Amino acid sequence: MDKPEILYHFTSCRHLPLILEAGFLKLTESNHNLNRLGMYPVVWLTDSYEVDGRKNGLNDDFTLSHGQDKTEIRFHIPIQPHFEKWSVWSRLTREMKKSHWDSLISAGNSWETYQQWWVSEKIIPLSEVVKIEHTKTGNVFSIHDKLPVLTKGAINLAQRT
Repeated sequence: MDKPEILYHFTSCRHLPLILEAGFLKLTESNHNLNRLGMYPVVWLTDSYEVDGRKNGLNDDFTLSHGQDKTEIRFHIPIQPHFEKWSVWSRLTREMKKSHWDSLISAGNSWETYQQWWVSEKIIPLSEVVKIEHTKTGNVFSIHDKLPVLTKGAINLAQRT
């Protein structure tokens, strides 16, 4: 299968101002760290334009109860040579034990979606992001020409949630 041209990173309106302030997508461990067994910090990506937050590990009862729908904001990022399919990366590069691998997928309720996951072991500067959009309103912003507008909107959205 050919690599996709664009991958997506999803986050909540609450996290967007922090990302914009930092100027990059940071490395994080999984939401379901299972006592840190086999976890490595990465930027989590997907090749799915639309995601079900419950089926891909982004949302769970805790995040949603705290007003953090991690499917609200979608970053569009052209694929880079160092982006890797998570299923290959985790088993080969990181030699994740099968029990840890299965536990992570089941904890994220992700049996249907894990094959769409990608990772980057490097931060992703916002200069590599070609578009940011709000998935609920359809508002689309270019990181290159509308950053002040996006920042103001993100802060307002975060204050309302």
